Amino acid sequence: MDHGVGDLLEGMVEGKRWQRPNGARRLGARRRSSVAGLLCLGAAGAVVAAEAGGPARPFRSGVGLNLSAWDYFSTDFPLVNQFKRSSGWLTQCEPSTDKRCTGMPEGASPWDTLEESKLELDAQGWPRRLPAADDAQTHYRSVAVLLFNDNGHSHPAGKYVVTYEGRGVLAHDLLGRKLERESRPGRDVVEVDNRADGGWRISIKATDPKDPLRNIRVLPPGGACERDGGHYAMSAADCDRPSQGAFVPFEQLPADHWWHPRFIQDVRGFRVLRFMDWGKTNSSTLVRWSDRPKLDDATWASASGVPVEAMLDVARVTGADPWLNLPMQADDDYVRQFAQLLKAKLPAGRTAIVEYANEPWNQAFPVSAWMTRKARAEWPAAKASDAALAVNWHAWRSARICQTIKAEWGTQLAPVRCVLNVQAANPDLIRQSLACPLASASLGVPCAKRVDAVAVAPYFGGYLGEAAVQPQVAGWTRAADGLDQLFQELLGEDRRGMPAKAPLPATAGGALMQSRGWMAADKKLADEFGLPLWAYEGGQHLTLPPGSSDAAWLGLITAANRDARMSRAYQRHLADWQAAGGQVFVWFNHAGRPSKFGAWGLKETQFSDAFPKWQAVRAARDDQPCWWKGCLQ
Repeated sequence: MDHGVGDLLEGMVEGKRWQRPNGARRLGARRRSSVAGLLCLGAAGAVVAAEAGGPARPFRSGVGLNLSAWDYFSTDFPLVNQFKRSSGWLTQCEPSTDKRCTGMPEGASPWDTLEESKLELDAQGWPRRLPAADDAQTHYRSVAVLLFNDNGHSHPAGKYVVTYEGRGVLAHDLLGRKLERESRPGRDVVEVDNRADGGWRISIKATDPKDPLRNIRVLPPGGACERDGGHYAMSAADCDRPSQGAFVPFEQLPADHWWHPRFIQDVRGFRVLRFMDWGKTNSSTLVRWSDRPKLDDATWASASGVPVEAMLDVARVTGADPWLNLPMQADDDYVRQFAQLLKAKLPAGRTAIVEYANEPWNQAFPVSAWMTRKARAEWPAAKASDAALAVNWHAWRSARICQTIKAEWGTQLAPVRCVLNVQAANPDLIRQSLACPLASASLGVPCAKRVDAVAVAPYFGGYLGEAAVQPQVAGWTRAADGLDQLFQELLGEDRRGMPAKAPLPATAGGALMQSRGWMAADKKLADEFGLPLWAYEGGQHLTLPPGSSDAAWLGLITAANRDARMSRAYQRHLADWQAAGGQVFVWFNHAGRPSKFGAWGLKETQFSDAFPKWQAVRAARDDQPCWWKGCLQ
């Protein structure tokens, strides 16, 4: 789904206690680890050791979670080291002191001279040198990164520790103020505010070419308890039980302790974690394996996103199955080396879910046009629509990728399940994908025979963002009962919970009823081709019309997502999915602020649980078992 541009294309079992069946193995034991296992990538000799918090669960959940986009303005906090989430290098100059800070091309400015291509970087992406004051070939004289800009004040305020190696001048401004008396070479202490949205700028004003500034780490306030590593502690006061041990600040943890305990607390327990947005899947132009992001890169803010190794480590720490999306342009060598990495690094007992690209049918993404061109080159005589060409090529390539990856295990059963992404609301395109008539001749079988599951995104309420219905729904923003009317449209029931006619004629029964119809039709097609039906994304889809900035409609959408009735809608949504016979359901998405592009976050900030959608999904994760045969395995 196009969550960046408001694209218009596109249930929880209630109240029942569950008894663990005889012979069902307890999975909670594998979720216990020291903080070394909880927070780091293969650290040895960890400072902190403890059970990860939370009771052992006697079942595997049936729900998963899409992780939020990897951006410096995101409201989740996956890492301890915030520099990995920074904006990437901005080339900058100061008009009052730099003579060349003028005469720049259109679009450039002192804030960003657009000269990133002129940076001389080392293998990890750290600047080797800066231009001299009299350099006539460049406008920029310093480089900077930005953190926390426009994130709704969601980052913790307080003292951040910035460590670095090398010689030079590191500066902090906007929301960050260096505390000179507490700082020393190689270690800045910076007071960071969160009362404004201006961001924290970290600038390299000078660097010694013989010993350049590098390996900058930005460590937030807080830490963990010595014997309770799964518990996020802002200070020693949060380690108040003898069983928790002493407070250990983040700075005192080994450098390879990666994951923030509050993040792990949020995502641990989900059956599946989908990393589609971590890999910048919808915009990635990555082709060669050698160009992929690496763990030791200065920042993971590149156009290719987060290293696969980091995704696999999150799976190891949380016990979740990793859902990994391959870039649309990845060549065959990339696929082979990806398979080799999976074989070497996939955590024991976990299954890798592999998906090629994302939403080939969605014309809001570059993938659709790119795959259409590839299909026309592959089948020049085909008489088919652009959409049909794209999904045929996608299915064909998905089948070949799946064969290549599983072949890495030889005669062993590969711990890999390949999933084919199709459009929930379009049965004709689903059939094109599964049967792939343009590709089946070369494969020898329909593409459905070369994958393990078919996945849809049965969102509800997307049609309320269509321009055609805006004249009708605009009245809701002015009416005293506008929020009630919106929920009556979503739920097909009134404020008292009694059945009521949906206000709009667009669908019979409202938004959830429409989604339920898609689920039933999709399950019928999946059964026809002998595949289980999964949901790669799901939840509410309330957006503004494309290009709109209607503050009143955005306000109503935001209020709806904060209303307790949205929890009821999410319970119904998952219950409908279960009743239809769907299997894994992966919610979209972890954390994010409402904006004109939608209100996708289950919670608006990682550091608060007080959001109805999150509470409904968390209850499904923690209290409800998976619901299909064989799902405990």
